[in-house]
Amino acid sequence: MSEVKQPENGMFPNWTSPGMLEPIWDWRESHDARISNLLETGFQSDLTLYLGSDGVKVPVHRIFLQAGSPTLNFKIKVSMEDLVIEDVDSRVFKILLKYLYTGKCNVEMGDALQLMLLAKEYEINGLRDHCAAVLKGDLTCENVLGLFQSGMEYGHGDLIQSSLKFICRNASKILRRDEFSKMRLECLIEIIQQDSLRVISEMEVFETINRWGVAECGRQSLDPENTENLRKCLAKPLNYIRFPLMDPEEFALHVTSKKLLNTDESMELLTCFLVKPDRRNLLPHAKFISRPRTYICKDICLKRTITGGTRIIQNVIVGGNANGEETIMVRVKENAVLKSISVCKDIFNVHGSNYVALYDLIQATITMSDAFLNVRTLMVQTDAVNNDEYLRIDITPPLQLNVNDGWVKVTIRFSGVIGYRHFNESMASRVNVNLTQSIFPANGYNRVVANYEDCFKLSMVNSVDFVDIKRADWDNLWEKFGLIEKLVFELV
Repeated sequence: MSEVKQPENGMFPNWTSPGMLEPIWDWRESHDARISNLLETGFQSDLTLYLGSDGVKVPVHRIFLQAGSPTLNFKIKVSMEDLVIEDVDSRVFKILLKYLYTGKCNVEMGDALQLMLLAKEYEINGLRDHCAAVLKGDLTCENVLGLFQSGMEYGHGDLIQSSLKFICRNASKILRRDEFSKMRLECLIEIIQQDSLRVISEMEVFETINRWGVAECGRQSLDPENTENLRKCLAKPLNYIRFPLMDPEEFALHVTSKKLLNTDESMELLTCFLVKPDRRNLLPHAKFISRPRTYICKDICLKRTITGGTRIIQNVIVGGNANGEETIMVRVKENAVLKSISVCKDIFNVHGSNYVALYDLIQATITMSDAFLNVRTLMVQTDAVNNDEYLRIDITPPLQLNVNDGWVKVTIRFSGVIGYRHFNESMASRVNVNLTQSIFPANGYNRVVANYEDCFKLSMVNSVDFVDIKRADWDNLWEKFGLIEKLVFELV
């Protein structure tokens, strides 16, 4: 039995072409390594690619290319020895080739979009989806518009949806970016027609569309100072602005002055503004959409629902929190601050309707602890607005709640004194009593509102789910019991 001939200068003889040498080959490598090395060494290659404007030479094996890409299978003919592929980045195309050989890809974010477009062109669906997943995982305000437009252009549904969702959640920042004025018309309309577009007001959408129209006039070599030119460029986008949701004064000051709407459109909106929002559904079908968006409010208020509409105050026996105290667990899905907590005034009123309660000396202690055992405690004065049913505890500075915090324990405890006077007597007759003695004594009971529907379980604001709220695991207080009735957040 003859021995295997050793390589000469790191090269093996090419048995099919005597006198030619091939790259060294190691049969002892693993199967995966040998497959990868086929591309890296060109061992036993049967086709040569010339890539890009520089004609970078890459020896390949046609079976991998034809089996992995319908497009390449069509291009590669039986008698072909060379294939020129122009207008590609040779470095990125080599990543595509490696995927065809190994089924694996470690593409970086900077190459993912270009590689995804190549995968789309060459009908390599697995690689296309992998690139889309990489892009979805690293969306930023800086790159999302370009990725969204690419997704729209090449019909990649997952990338469209993930980038569109990111745009809607960060609309106030993204709509102000210069590149928004360069959007293609169909992409612009897809964004502004979304109910979930989170903007401060509809005026923000109008101003964005107006900037886009001015830029579009420039692209069409039209004078944007000419109203007819601007109206022509904005003919379609204007239909998706929800003018009925605007403040009438802002509409008069900032929209009508631009003369982008015709007389009939202006009259329709004037009629709409003259009717209260809750009765506008009685108006004839209108041109402009009046369905609310998910506007970013200065304050986002969550309120517990009361079964039956009237609060029932009871003293109940439960374990967990002390009397005059309640704990909730909060987990935000977007960074936010907790600005205030409100409880109903009825919980403090034990003397009946003949007496006026005075809340100015009530104190609240708020303790917050996150999953990392960071603890923050505030002692704050309450704010009782006349003729209001709530005692509001303003948190200054607000409690910062971050997505990475996980579940955060928030406890409120009341102390201090409450004052009373007879309704027909002066302030001089005021009597102060200690809360822990008269309202929340340590007698084994908890004074609570006993008919809430839940513990803020339906914590949705304009269809946006941004926070989870639950009882602490150790707390035996039923979800329908409690003190806290309103929470005010602000997204940051």
